[in-house]
Amino acid sequence: MVDPEFSRYLNSYSQQLTGNSVSFNIHYWGSMLHDDHPVHKHAYFELCYVTSGSGTYHDDGTCFALTEGSMFLSRPGMWHRIQGDSEHGIGLIYVAFELEAPAASEHVAQLNQYLMSPDNVYFKDAREIAMGKLWSLLSSMATPQTSLPEEILPSLSYSLLAALLEHCAAPYHQGKQLPVSAAVQETSLLLHQAKLYIRDNISLSIRSKELAAYLHISQRHLIRLFTSELNRSPSQYIREERIRIASHLLKTSLLTVQEVAEITGFSSIHHFTRLFKEVKGLPPGLYRRNGAHSSGGVT
Repeated sequence: MVDPEFSRYLNSYSQQLTGNSVSFNIHYWGSMLHDDHPVHKHAYFELCYVTSGSGTYHDDGTCFALTEGSMFLSRPGMWHRIQGDSEHGIGLIYVAFELEAPAASEHVAQLNQYLMSPDNVYFKDAREIAMGKLWSLLSSMATPQTSLPEEILPSLSYSLLAALLEHCAAPYHQGKQLPVSAAVQETSLLLHQAKLYIRDNISLSIRSKELAAYLHISQRHLIRLFTSELNRSPSQYIREERIRIASHLLKTSLLTVQEVAEITGFSSIHHFTRLFKEVKGLPPGLYRRNGAHSSGGVT
């Protein structure tokens, strides 16, 4: 089952998703267990993913079978109905959205035309395609138990809808450049994976070469990814993460300074103390005693 906090988190962090070529105005994210919905229509798109149970989706006179992993797109102005099995119902997560563009209205009109195609209403099993994997990732991470930087959820949310556009536009382009670059989605996911790896292995000595190997990319690609997206090198980001996590532990735990240094991957307490003072302006012990208030550095 999807965490009930799923929609609250996404509605807080992923409302306006802005990209270079197209943006998404999000009306709402949601999750619920459906029994039966009356026939209705929207003035916007609604992308739904089945997380549990089974049922049917009726769209403009056509009936589609729904099981776990199915996905469907309700289109503006189209009458539709969702019915879950009478015994168990059907679990759904969904997002309602409209397309926006920074400048070219013709561009948005073309993308809307792709989305309106009847061929893009129903995906029998989306679990093995990009959209299904992104839905699963979002549902597992938009929870109070997952401590994520604020920029991660909007990035993943944008990637989900960008993947939908890529899929819907692909048959019309036949190898030409698509209106939403797949590179945007790939970059977001790679950076997200890199950040998770660093966070989860912060006690280790993490080198750029090892991180690149984990992501199956070259070291040059990794450096370019961090500098273009975060304006810092991988080693700078890792150092900042070590200090950020150390600061948090000093504020919230009873661990000794030595233990904090070990947990955050410093080779010696002397190295930790020197770098911490360089970034935060105070040595770790004094930082803790002063209530952890200092200026500059990583917060």
